[in-house]
Amino acid sequence: MMICGAGAGYLLAYGLLLLQFDLRLTSDARVMAANEDASLAEAHGVLTSLRNWQYAACSDADIGAFRELVLRSTGLKDAGRIRGGKVECSAAEGRPARPIGAFKGGLREKDGVIAYSDFTQPDKSSVAREALELGNAFVVIGVSPAPEMGPVPFQVRASFNRQPDAAAGQAQDEQQDPLQDAYLVTDGTGHVGDMLYATRCSASQVSCITVSTSIRSVLRNQSDMLAAGAVAGALAGVLMGMGLSAAFNRKRELAQQLRRAVQQEELQVVYQPVVNLETQQIVGAEALARWTDEEGNEVAPDEFVKMAEERGFVGGITRIVLHHILRDFSGTLHSHPSFRISMNVAAADLADPAFLPLLEDSLQRANVNPQSMVIEITERSAADSAEAMETIRNLRRIGHSIHIDDFGTGY
Repeated sequence: MMICGAGAGYLLAYGLLLLQFDLRLTSDARVMAANEDASLAEAHGVLTSLRNWQYAACSDADIGAFRELVLRSTGLKDAGRIRGGKVECSAAEGRPARPIGAFKGGLREKDGVIAYSDFTQPDKSSVAREALELGNAFVVIGVSPAPEMGPVPFQVRASFNRQPDAAAGQAQDEQQDPLQDAYLVTDGTGHVGDMLYATRCSASQVSCITVSTSIRSVLRNQSDMLAAGAVAGALAGVLMGMGLSAAFNRKRELAQQLRRAVQQEELQVVYQPVVNLETQQIVGAEALARWTDEEGNEVAPDEFVKMAEERGFVGGITRIVLHHILRDFSGTLHSHPSFRISMNVAAADLADPAFLPLLEDSLQRANVNPQSMVIEITERSAADSAEAMETIRNLRRIGHSIHIDDFGTGY
């Protein structure tokens, strides 16, 4: 039980850990996608306003105005002039000796804006950067707030026009990266290979943000939680084992007490009246065995009868009930021939060759007519064996009525 508990505790901690990071990645992706929306909206607005810009391209006034624009902005990282995919000047770089980069534009929007995904090389911030171009002006979208995940490394990717455009964090070999295009451009959260990921796409812009981390990294950096789950599970297993052991010992002790009670005929028999609803007269009674254990606790008949059946001495209970019936009701049965006493008989009794002779002998000694004794059986007891059916036929032949108890249980 300790080993099983430890395994179950580990698996539970593992599942909760993955669920925790699923929820965290989803939350971070949602926040970053909202920030991305705001940055893209601001970038579009800035590019539109630059159409009316009166400064000469890459002049000191032009660069100064770009710098002031970036400083005043909350969502832009850089701005400047571009031609043929090469930066000629910018707020961050000034006027370089030669144009920077050879960037390739991707999506071209209806208003003429061109989206770039490779405009800046990913840095150690683990966040992708994108840029928009309109005419000969460009703006670089600022860095979104990085999610705080403690020691667990993560990656953030941005996608334009439902196509993956940029990846941030440590570069990964495409053949080893399980996050293919479909996961990067569709809203969703889940596991792909060793990766946990969450993707949230913009409702108003043409971009998606994917935040991901590896399950190995999560497990490696959250080993304390897994160990705690295993220890807690082991303790729970020990306690459960102790509880089961106590219950088993209690059941075994209870069975021993019942055997002693049967041997010493310490069971009680009570009688439930049978009433004719038309005349309101009591026309019979059903004998019911009751038992109180040695600690003074009443034990349910279903429990102790089943216990006696499993251990092979239920016939002893039947003999006690029969003895009580004939002792308590023989006079009534003589004076009221129409009165009926019913006795419950177990399946083991019907299969016991000694049961029928015992019943006949006891009735003859008490001078009680078999018609006064009703035998109650369950559907199951009648379906268990051919011997039971033969005993039932003999009981009816002698004169006993047979009643079926718990009728309708499917046998």
